[in-house]
Amino acid sequence: MVAAFVRMALASLLVLAVPAHAQSSASPSLWNPTLERKCAAKDAVACFTLGETLTAGRGVAADPVKAQAAFVRACDVGVAEGCYIVATRRSAAGDAAGAMAMYRKGCEAGLGEACMPAAMGLWKARSGTGDENEKLAVLYFDRGCTLRQADSCLYLSQIYSGNRRPYNGGTDIVASMRYAVAACNAGSGEACGLAGDRARNGHHGGRPDPVMAERYSKMSCNMGYGGGCMTLGLMATQRDDWTSARDFYARSCQLDRYPPSCKVVGDIDRYLADKSRYDAEMTRRTQRNQAGRAKVDQLLAAGNYGGAMDTAAYELGSTDQVNRVIVAAAAAGRMGDLNDIYMVAFDNWSLTGQARSLLTAENNRRIIAARRPAMLGSAANSRTWTSSGSSSFTNSVPAAQMPRISESDIYRNARENTRSTYCSAGWGCR
Repeated sequence: MVAAFVRMALASLLVLAVPAHAQSSASPSLWNPTLERKCAAKDAVACFTLGETLTAGRGVAADPVKAQAAFVRACDVGVAEGCYIVATRRSAAGDAAGAMAMYRKGCEAGLGEACMPAAMGLWKARSGTGDENEKLAVLYFDRGCTLRQADSCLYLSQIYSGNRRPYNGGTDIVASMRYAVAACNAGSGEACGLAGDRARNGHHGGRPDPVMAERYSKMSCNMGYGGGCMTLGLMATQRDDWTSARDFYARSCQLDRYPPSCKVVGDIDRYLADKSRYDAEMTRRTQRNQAGRAKVDQLLAAGNYGGAMDTAAYELGSTDQVNRVIVAAAAAGRMGDLNDIYMVAFDNWSLTGQARSLLTAENNRRIIAARRPAMLGSAANSRTWTSSGSSSFTNSVPAAQMPRISESDIYRNARENTRSTYCSAGWGCR
């Protein structure tokens, strides 16, 4: 800014003030009075240059007192950097009031770096909300922000968000977001992270904006602010992009050593390891089920309905395949091929209505068949047994006289018949 201009002007000023034969070994008597005369004539460049020269002792003995006087004159004629230098030196010397006056002059002269300390001095001097110091502080913060001093913008953003209360102006999330963006554009990684987080939550005067949130959070993370990286990690977890989330949280942990971010890295590592094992198991199950379905297809094609049911129920444990076998067996008139155990084993299975109806009908048929009287000889279809043991060939016998097989006997027989199936399927030999 002005300092660069001053240094450029100094070169030309020295060339004009010093004869050519003496320019390589200039002495104070040749050019220092020239700077002093020009400064006394309110030459801004000369005053600032004189202050730098006396500070550094270039060609003359260093003189901090005269240097500061030169910077004061430079400040008086509008060199904001001169005001700032005097302010910092007065502050270091314990002259808070004198420093404050020069910070304010520097800010008013256009140096953003002077605005922040001027505003902070006024903000701390408030006697209550809405007093003159508070109003002036906000004005100086705003001027510093206009001059692209990032900290001034960020502090204003925090004031309007309510984080620096009490403030008579109240909370204004739109203004807070505007100043956060201004601070971000001025190079504040913290402000970029703040803007990103507010856009993500909708705390910027609108609905949540993930595109805006990601843009500002990336700027923040790239500037080395861990909060922006953490926001990116959170957004990645919300879309189940765990690899990216892990990278962002690790970056946040590395930058800020923020315990929650570091902990999340470990949590994600454990989750990814568990997920990898789960995915591998699901792949094995899928492959096994595909092979099992192909086996069911082969058995049904061969008319082996009992074997198809064993595969569907015990090898695969697949309700879909069980439904399919029941319907196929019924259509072929081969429900009798299904083992008795299935008549009760599927009570708690989520069969389709059609399969459930077919299975219930077959179960009822078997119960009725089990209650029929024992038959002898070729006339078994019509002979029944009386209670006295003599045979007769009646068309019907009272139910009370029909021998019965208990349900416990049916279950026991079914278990015995399927013992080898249970053992080979790994269900335990019962």
